[in-house]
Amino acid sequence: LQEAMRIQHALGNRSGEMVILGHLTLALYRQGDLGGAKETAEGSLAISRELGDRAHEGHALNTIAAIEVQQGQSAAATRHYEEALAIERTIGNDAEAARVLNNFANLLMAEGNFLGAQHMLEECVEISRRTGNKDDLGIALLNLAGLRSNAADFARAQRLFSEALQIDKEIGNQAAAAYILHCQADILILQGNLSEARKKQEESLAMQERMSANGDASRSRISMATVSLEEGHFADAEKQAQQAAGEFRAQTDLGGEADADAVLIDSLRTQGKLAQAQSLAETARSLAEKSGDRGTAAAVAIATARVQASSGKADEAAVTLRRTVEETGKAGLRAAQFDARLALGEVQMKSGNPAGRAALTLLEREANAKGLLLIARKAAAARRGRGL
Repeated sequence: LQEAMRIQHALGNRSGEMVILGHLTLALYRQGDLGGAKETAEGSLAISRELGDRAHEGHALNTIAAIEVQQGQSAAATRHYEEALAIERTIGNDAEAARVLNNFANLLMAEGNFLGAQHMLEECVEISRRTGNKDDLGIALLNLAGLRSNAADFARAQRLFSEALQIDKEIGNQAAAAYILHCQADILILQGNLSEARKKQEESLAMQERMSANGDASRSRISMATVSLEEGHFADAEKQAQQAAGEFRAQTDLGGEADADAVLIDSLRTQGKLAQAQSLAETARSLAEKSGDRGTAAAVAIATARVQASSGKADEAAVTLRRTVEETGKAGLRAAQFDARLALGEVQMKSGNPAGRAALTLLEREANAKGLLLIARKAAAARRGRGL
């Protein structure tokens, strides 16, 4: 691609340069070079405006917005998504409008606007079925599945993931297929099936590494660290989470780094490395806040509260967790809310608060009903004095 760029530039073919910059952006993005990808996308955008090419302008804006989301620039991303969507609707480019809707919906989900995200994704599914674009349809179904997973509607999520996986296998979209396996493994973790989760995550990671899909591979490493943590392999979890955090830091992916840090904080705490965990918690909170992702912020808050409790600051931990329970409830992040309730019950039990046992009993019952079997098991253990 870089060689082709040099040739097009020598020929003075601006249109050719614009197209190749778009391809180069995707290659850099897949490798996790967000800064490089944004630079090439902005170059493509500049040429599209110079040539008056509205179709490529909308595509470049959509790409830039997707990168800005990962860099924690949600306000800029929102503006660019809105601008891109307006262009695609104006020129009647339904296929590209569907791609913008897909990406925009992901941002709304991160911000806790699940209803807005659902409407966008449903429109995307309708457009993709009408136009016969299976690539976009598979991505929309994947995102809808993620939305249902956040709400702990695992049966519906798995059906949508399965449909998306079938489509992606048909069209040979290995990157999407690998990511779906990763998402399915995350559901298995929540359902307490750690051995199957590990197998599926290892399969996903192997596919991602073969394709050099570095960003997705880092996500899978976070999940592998989570499995190791739940299985009691704390040192392994620390190593895996550290690797993922370092990779996300190199990619300037703020949310990804904060997600990895949340698992790393837990792995440090369980090994008694409280000073390291406390120091990292400060950094992780800042990253999560900048990312604008409510799920990430909740994960960091819960991990931080557990460190506070282990450091003898039970009152501070309880305040953090009550706030997190309220915020995740309002955002519809059901699995995260249950995890925050679990941590709060653990803190109450450790500090001798009699409300803890009743809260954990209720949580165990509700988590079992929702299929959050890992949390149900941990609630039962905490009720017997084995939490934190």
